[in-house]
Amino acid sequence: MDSSGSIIETDPNNWNSVLNFIQSVVDLFTIGANETRVGAVLYSKTAEIRFYLDDYTDKQSIKEAIARFPHMDSFTNTAQGLRLMNERVFQESRGDRPDVPNVAILITDGVPNVDQEDTIPMATRAKLRGINIMAIGVTDNVEVDELKKIASSDDLVIAVDHFSSLVNSTRLLLSKGCGAPPTGSYLHDFPKRLPFRKNLEYLNFIACIERLLITIVFLGCLADLTLVIDSSGSIRDSHLNNWDSFLNGLSYLVSRFEIGLDKTRVGAVSFSTNGRLEFYLDHYRDLVSLQNAILNIPYIGGRTNPADGLEIMHSQIFKVVNGDRPHVPNIAIIMTDGKANERLSETRLVAEQAKLDNIIIIAVGITSAVDETELKAIASSDADIFRIDTFNDLDLVAEDVILRSCSQRKYLYNVIQLTWTSVGSK
Repeated sequence: MDSSGSIIETDPNNWNSVLNFIQSVVDLFTIGANETRVGAVLYSKTAEIRFYLDDYTDKQSIKEAIARFPHMDSFTNTAQGLRLMNERVFQESRGDRPDVPNVAILITDGVPNVDQEDTIPMATRAKLRGINIMAIGVTDNVEVDELKKIASSDDLVIAVDHFSSLVNSTRLLLSKGCGAPPTGSYLHDFPKRLPFRKNLEYLNFIACIERLLITIVFLGCLADLTLVIDSSGSIRDSHLNNWDSFLNGLSYLVSRFEIGLDKTRVGAVSFSTNGRLEFYLDHYRDLVSLQNAILNIPYIGGRTNPADGLEIMHSQIFKVVNGDRPHVPNIAIIMTDGKANERLSETRLVAEQAKLDNIIIIAVGITSAVDETELKAIASSDADIFRIDTFNDLDLVAEDVILRSCSQRKYLYNVIQLTWTSVGSK
């Protein structure tokens, strides 16, 4: 990590605070050749690679290497650091894996003063390659607007006032960069895939980092996803607007994914007395078209036949000829407000057949009329079951559902490739 003059201007211990912070974040991950890989770029007036993604395969070695990072006392060439990260670290010849998300974390305490005109173009070039960039600004010398242009989204920009705040001021981290700690069942399940330390000292800090990692997951999520939508008569029993609320919730749900033929693909099935195929995975190639299609799914009414909906999902949607990709996870999200009253005995069997073909089924039960036993028979696990009280509440569990969709498969997000890029200015 490059450490230019301004880092220790106010306190000689600032550099140690930076190193301690980086080591504490490395602690959050399971490190290994088949798990998370870490590389490091240091820069000041120039830039250098301290280690590549394939140099270290255990956590202790990485932390020891970080502890040896020198404080070099020089100017700030952010563009050169971004260039090395993009052009030399994230390369297959040096440990980059094409099917694993690439994440770069930049830490700075000021603004570039060498090759500053190249900073944003270099960041843009990296993002166009699919690299997700998080930017952390320390002290009030940073320009937040510039960090927003460097980062992949505003949600991935965090600013703190002091170097000591990086580890010690958890409250400041939460208020400045992370908002309220996340809630939902994924807090208990997601750490199994990105193991987090669970002790009182780090609890708030971990919640903060979890939320930022979840944002990264949303940016990089790759899935073939099918919505299996209950369109039976009971939907409108309590309120005529329930169907519109339902579709608006689904529109919000898909907006949290990156939609595209090379990103997340979405298909849809509805069911009432019978199942109905709404559209295939390869039909809509952008978010706007997809949302318009969802908002125009017709309400059918009638009885409740989830077996039909699940069968169409399995036998017609998840087929290569209709846009399914063999090496991309298949996720089905079924949403219902009641229990089956058509093909009752077949619901479990049809769900099991889909799960045997490695289709992950997430079940969302709406209202208190849902059958708990039936949800458990349909879903892939108890952790894949979500419940809401009304059709207006789908947005309340949207992020939980999306996270289950994005982090289910072990070859997706428990092996995030992470590159630290740290800088100080003079």
